[in-house]
This record gives sequence, structure tokens and C-alpha cells, in this order.
Amino acid sequence: MHNSLAQIFDVTPVPDQKLPVVKTTDSSLESDAAAARDNLRSLMETAKIALENALNVAVQSESARTYEVVANLINTAADLNTKLLNTHQVQQKLTTEQPVTATQNNTTNNVSFNVTPSELAKLLKGNSL
Repeated sequence: MHNSLAQIFDVTPVPDQKLPVVKTTDSSLESDAAAARDNLRSLMETAKIALENALNVAVQSESARTYEVVANLINTAADLNTKLLNTHQVQQKLTTEQPVTATQNNTTNNVSFNVTPSELAKLLKGNSL
């Protein structure tokens, strides 16, 4: 079972090729990231105002449901902060230079091997037919 697939199927392996580093300088990426950041900041400001108003209503009404709404708004505001940070991380990953290695992926579907089970066992054990 120490034989490689290339030896079993009598093919030559394709070596990995090193390609030059690719740097993304797409202006649409920068504008989309800026728009996403602006939208998140706007939503954060709206959530802050809504949270203050909902907290005032909860204090005045002393209703459990209004406190539940306040708790959900706090969770939403925290999620917006996390999304804003994730936006920065994604943009940094996309603009950072990373080496690209090309591997040739040849997908072959519907391959038929016409061998008996005993012949297949012999091939897997390394014996000849």
C-alpha cells in the first residue's frame, strides 16, 4: 500500500508550480469596503439611539417585554461592532500580498474500471495481474 497513485495508475505526477505574487488593487474593492464601513457605522449610530429610547421606555413601563427588547438591541449593537471589525480583517486579507501556487486539478467523472474483485485486490496489494 506504499505505492503512490501515480505508480498504481501508471501516470506521471504533475509538479506544483510557483506563480508570481498577485496584488489586488481593485478600486471597486476599496469603494465597496468603504461603503460597507459607512453603512455599519450608520447602523451602529441608529442602534445607539434606538437603544437609548427603548431603555427609557423600559424604565418607565417596567415591563419585562420592553427589557427583553432592550437586551436584543444590545446584542444587535454588539454584533454590528463585530461585523465592522470583520470588514477590516476581510479587506486586509484581500489587499495583502499572498503567494499563489497553482495546482492542476483535473476532475474526471464516470471512470470505468473493468476488473474483477480479485484483480482489484491484487492491484491494491501491488501484485501484477
